[in-house]
Amino acid sequence: MVNVFKLYKQPEDHFTNGLFGILQLMHVHERKSFDEFLSNVMGFRSKLGKSANFKFQVPAEESRPDALMEDASHYVLFESKIRSGTLDRDQVKRHLKSMKNIRKRKILVLLTPDDSTSGYVEKFKHINKDIVHVQWKKVYEFFSLQTEKTKECVLKELMTNFNRAIEDQIVSQDFSAVILRIDFGESGVCSDTYLDELKDGDWKNWHTPREYKQLNGQGRKLLFYDKKRHALTAEVEIEQVSLNYYRKKQGQKYIWNNKINMDSVCVYKNAVSIENIRKIEGLEGFAKGQSAIRNLTRSQYEEIMSLSRKSGK
Repeated sequence: MVNVFKLYKQPEDHFTNGLFGILQLMHVHERKSFDEFLSNVMGFRSKLGKSANFKFQVPAEESRPDALMEDASHYVLFESKIRSGTLDRDQVKRHLKSMKNIRKRKILVLLTPDDSTSGYVEKFKHINKDIVHVQWKKVYEFFSLQTEKTKECVLKELMTNFNRAIEDQIVSQDFSAVILRIDFGESGVCSDTYLDELKDGDWKNWHTPREYKQLNGQGRKLLFYDKKRHALTAEVEIEQVSLNYYRKKQGQKYIWNNKINMDSVCVYKNAVSIENIRKIEGLEGFAKGQSAIRNLTRSQYEEIMSLSRKSGK
């Protein structure tokens, strides 16, 4: 049984506990909605039985998963994060090890703000076939629809307030992308050809004069701002940031390799103009300073995406 009023030190614990409190009520009072959550949000093909148990912070020999959903046939562990790029590979493996002797259908749900299609998330899903990734955005969208449909006043109010918390503390706070102003000329990037070169897979690494640690293998998007076009023109996901020792030895300026996930290359069908960028809350002063890089929250990134219909490679 989950106590929705219990206080926890870690923000992740508050969100996991709140989610499980809502799901527990839904399981009892709106079983159809609960089953839809399992199928539409978590991708389950089967249903949990009426006697399903909901437990929070499950102690195990070598790990402590955030929550457990269990019935006679299923054993579903949850590990939650409210910041992108914060999954821990060793922690995930310990959770999997804790389920080794369970004789039920086993699933480990990684609940994070990260894009489920990113190379970052794919690396975790490839660890084991029992891993499922769920994006907080999908939880938010599901509850938004359910508040319009539910007849349970308490459940409606809980979902509404939970979504406000997701907006305030995850969507508007989580840093998920970076805008980089392109240096043409010395960097080796040609303004007339770089977009076609990106499409054709000619850029395996994007070179920068400084190390941007926030891009290093955490599934975050790198958005390119073209100073000549005065617009955002493309985006990629960076797999790894590393020092190019050859370039450094040669005394070159652009000594950092930003390895591109080639499956993530996306040239925008419609470039996003600086005028539109500056209409987004928090980006009113974009490109007015000297900084070559600008961090974006998840909500800012999604607003930028809504301004551009994207085309793939």
